[in-house]
Amino acid sequence: MLLPGLFDDDPHVIQPRALLGIKQIKGVDLTVLGRTQISVTTPSDLGTYVTNGSPIFVYSDGADRAATFPVGELGAQEVLTITERDRYRYPNNLEQILEEWARKRVDYLWWYSIFRSRGTPTEGNFPGLPDSLMGTKNINNGIGVVDLDKLQEARSKITTNASLNVIAIMSAPSYNAVMNAMRPNGESRPAEIPVLNDAGEVIHHDVPTFDGVPLTICSFVPDGEVWFIDPAAVYGITPANGTKVNVVRENQLDGASTYRIAALFTVGLCVQQLGGVSKLYGFTV
Repeated sequence: MLLPGLFDDDPHVIQPRALLGIKQIKGVDLTVLGRTQISVTTPSDLGTYVTNGSPIFVYSDGADRAATFPVGELGAQEVLTITERDRYRYPNNLEQILEEWARKRVDYLWWYSIFRSRGTPTEGNFPGLPDSLMGTKNINNGIGVVDLDKLQEARSKITTNASLNVIAIMSAPSYNAVMNAMRPNGESRPAEIPVLNDAGEVIHHDVPTFDGVPLTICSFVPDGEVWFIDPAAVYGITPANGTKVNVVRENQLDGASTYRIAALFTVGLCVQQLGGVSKLYGFTV
């Protein structure tokens, strides 16, 4: 019997899958109002002390108060030769194996896209986290080992939800670099997080923390980067009919030699609040 794992490669690690959710929306984009930060230099930046009917200041934060996040369509297609199909068809469900493999490719593409600049949104495209990252929240560690003071600075840039609802996401090499920098200071206090296992079940595991923030691994984050995210302020979006990955089977043979299964996923990324994402970058792994 053919094992499904024979269609797999060295599996990638995506620990925050159950933490970074995907919400349903109406239509193909989501507009968020009020994303402008309120700077405070003097009390008049906040409001007016009203005395004897004095006028109240009028504030206008400009066009940047609104941001629109579109969805795009991710696709992957798996091909099985007719020779392979005939050879391994029984007692195996090859169509199901190919379907799961196509779904996995689309899922990997979604996580890959989150952590990279996507540029100006176009058809099939959507902005990634770097496209919404403010310069003041992009902290340069400098070449070399992880600077814990810089890591703390990046962590402190998360200001949403009282700066308490935070997770850190990084690649495995970056995770090792962070743990090596933390080790001389003693073991960190573990935190329990939900993890989606390969069977689609939510289980709970303890992970290390930095300043109370769970440290999680995602293979698709570029090395030398640590992203701090508030999952309540940053999340995926999908039309109401696009929550699940759609699978298309092509029963017509291409040149009488192949059998195709395609997976399509309509999805985008919303950074609802600018204070919900920050990054440390530049360290050596």
